[in-house]
Amino acid sequence: MVNEKDPQECYDQLASDPSALLVDCRSAVEWELVGTPNLSAVGKKTLLVEWTTATNQKNPHFLEQIKGFATSDTPIIMMCRIGGRSAAACQFLSENGFTNVTNMR
Repeated sequence: MVNEKDPQECYDQLASDPSALLVDCRSAVEWELVGTPNLSAVGKKTLLVEWTTATNQKNPHFLEQIKGFATSDTPIIMMCRIGGRSAAACQFLSENGFTNVTNMR
């Protein structure tokens, strides 16, 4: 089961927990066209790691990229446009030993 929180709860966690990370798992095209969350008010940057590409191909390096900045117990909040991709990414991370993942609904 994947933990879920609303955007305000996620922001509050990012503001209060220095180790909490926000990962935007939308596609690079979405980042360019829509933009990315600005966390400068809490002294953080959003991490950009595609779950799937704009052509809906799964990122084969997703786990490796996440492991580049997080350990298995790092609080990770995943977000996408609607919540489906981020929920799938959270499930995948949980199945691969990550114990503190949250889907932003």
